[in-house]
Amino acid sequence: MASELATPSLASHEELHLGKEKRDHDLTEEEQHMLASQLSLPPVKASYWMLFRYATKVDISIIIISSFFAIAAGTVFPLMTVSFYLESL
Repeated sequence: MASELATPSLASHEELHLGKEKRDHDLTEEEQHMLASQLSLPPVKASYWMLFRYATKVDISIIIISSFFAIAAGTVFPLMTVSFYLESL
């Protein structure tokens, strides 16, 4: 029964290699240059403050207020354990 099953053919690396012959789906020199220019990006120097360059005064005030309350909540949270501990005594 095992002899009836077809064994998968294993292609060597040389058989899979396309080589330098011209195929129908290969890109022309112009297309390769166009693709390379689209894929190459110049390095961008972005600072932290550039994130807020389009923010209005209202946006910045909301960010400042929410940051203050986030810090306050993070500071008060550990004190809750002390409060619950003292309550249980």
